[in-house]
Amino acid sequence: MYAHCPTGIHALPVELLTRIVVLGAQDQDPYVHSPFLLKPDQNYYAVPSTHFQLAVSHVCQHWRHVALRTPSLWTTLYFRETSHIPRAVAYLARCSRSPNRRLDILVDTVAPQDHVPGVTLCTEELSSIFSLIMSHVLYWRAFHLKVRDNACKLIARKNLGGSDPAPNLETLQLYHFEDFRQVQDLYIATYRPPVRIFSNSLPNLRNVSLIGVNLPWDQSPYLLNLRTLELALHSDNIRPPYTYWDRMLRYSPNLQRLFLHYSGPRAENGTEELEWTPMHDGKGKGKQDDSILLESLLELSLTDLDPDYLCLILDRLVMPNVNKLSLDLPDQDFTPFVELIAPTNLPTPSAQPPTIHHHSHLKLADFTLTFPQSHDQTLDSPSSSSPSSSGSDSWATSNASPSSRSSTPPHSPTSPAKLHDASSLTASINSSSVSTVATSISVNSTSNNGTGGTALYKRLPLPRLATTLQMLIITALECDSASWKVLIKGLIVLESLEINFWKVKVTEAEGYTDATAGGIEWKVLIERVTEEIKVKSEGIFKRERMVLPNLKKCMIAGLPGNTVNRIISEREHAAEVGECRGNVEWLVVEDKFLEIDPELSFIFERGVWVSRDADGKEGRWVNVEKVTEEDEDEDVEDEIEGEYEEGDSDGDGAEEVVGGVAEGEEDGVSAEDEIGGGDGSE
Repeated sequence: MYAHCPTGIHALPVELLTRIVVLGAQDQDPYVHSPFLLKPDQNYYAVPSTHFQLAVSHVCQHWRHVALRTPSLWTTLYFRETSHIPRAVAYLARCSRSPNRRLDILVDTVAPQDHVPGVTLCTEELSSIFSLIMSHVLYWRAFHLKVRDNACKLIARKNLGGSDPAPNLETLQLYHFEDFRQVQDLYIATYRPPVRIFSNSLPNLRNVSLIGVNLPWDQSPYLLNLRTLELALHSDNIRPPYTYWDRMLRYSPNLQRLFLHYSGPRAENGTEELEWTPMHDGKGKGKQDDSILLESLLELSLTDLDPDYLCLILDRLVMPNVNKLSLDLPDQDFTPFVELIAPTNLPTPSAQPPTIHHHSHLKLADFTLTFPQSHDQTLDSPSSSSPSSSGSDSWATSNASPSSRSSTPPHSPTSPAKLHDASSLTASINSSSVSTVATSISVNSTSNNGTGGTALYKRLPLPRLATTLQMLIITALECDSASWKVLIKGLIVLESLEINFWKVKVTEAEGYTDATAGGIEWKVLIERVTEEIKVKSEGIFKRERMVLPNLKKCMIAGLPGNTVNRIISEREHAAEVGECRGNVEWLVVEDKFLEIDPELSFIFERGVWVSRDADGKEGRWVNVEKVTEEDEDEDVEDEIEGEYEEGDSDGDGAEEVVGGVAEGEEDGVSAEDEIGGGDGSE
């Protein structure tokens, strides 16, 4: 292959070069944040990319030889344009050499009125795609399908309904979205009963997303042992009856993610055997197994749900370990829901050796921090994994060592026992008479609204929200000021916060007068709460701290520059005196449809000045990152492949640049075919 002995990177053994190429392709994993490539949001596209594989295969003849003979590089098949069909034929030829191949497939069609023959995909192209991929169903690992009209839906029903079993399929996403301009169109699309798919044999199915698509709920035995469940855009008549909803959740003990977007269990079940199970009453009466314990659930997303319906769902769930919560609940008063999930009690004191920094001069006796007994009764000795609390990486210890960061990822599971570790709540006592002390504390916050009790905690859907929630995303929410403040002030270990204040509406609570009326939504971010720190033999110390004391990252949208400046400067000032964590990563979303805000523009250019003295001469700049909203995600692969084409003056693929790699095109697809085909961004 070489006229002389290869040197440098060309001297690498084929096995090592193959490993490097495989790792490079894996670095573009589209499943980092979710197992699903499609979302109910029409502007969202998480298209998997294969441009790394293509780039590697056009470096030189040797690298192309290695790439083409590495089957795992060619197992990603996505179809958004007609040119992707012949490309998939080539990819299947390359990966079919491996009996252990696992295929990830995405098919994204368009509505007939949007169809461009020869470019986009509609009925004729969808039939061709199914003809190509159905013979490989044994090797499917992930399948994502989006159809936009009834004709495409019928093609999908025919192929999936008559399919052989898919023993290796782990992720299934079916998406039907259609613009029903007439009532008759809606009837035609929904009157047919759902079909059984894959011969009802999906033994390894773990991630299910059904968007506008329903299944025969009573004939789908594979809907169990799930890790991720997404139900979206279902009218009530096609939602799962509560009996099958209960079964899906109860028989999925390892469920980690639950996404509900205008969907959930059917409200009107029609028959007695399908009725919802009764709730626990305030006295704890009712069967213990009436509530569904989702002990492994780490992420919960709720979108476009009716407040009363949402409360009915959550009243029957117990999710003690949720560490990521996403809320998109506009246009209605969700105060009852916020009151249902807001932290109602914080840990109480007990006795255990404290964690004290070496610079402390205050001698502290032993004490500890424990949870109310009702927490433990709720969990019934959990055995599955749960998210870690903030541990030693709390806001007080970060002030002593600003560079320290938790070694535990935000969503990594750990032993449930660690939720009771006293180090999960740490504070520094600032006093003129004593040095700063960082130690485990018990907190009685003035922001909390009740005492709780065994019966109360038995029926709380998120009983540990204060000490488990690490990430909160609020896209839209409406509630009263009292419940809003209780929610935000109670999140002691929250590390990441994203709020769109354009769609957050907080009204004055009945019988509640707020001296800070006006800007209630954002002013809670700079409020203080009073804590009592009980130290054995030393008494009780009172101190104030900033809300959200462990905040590491904050992304804000919908606020003017002067408000952004105030939030950042006040929280950074609080960090200077040990009231909260410092070194926060600040991000602000710039709305491109609004007039230019000079102060916000200055913040993006210079940052926020945090002074250390009265005259403001001494201080530091806090960097603020600008986030720009885009209409839709762009397909980077097209841009990169376009660059190859621009550098190819004679139109022969990348051959001129690499010195010719057309030899040995065993699979019938030349460099020109690959690069010229494009990867279809909308």
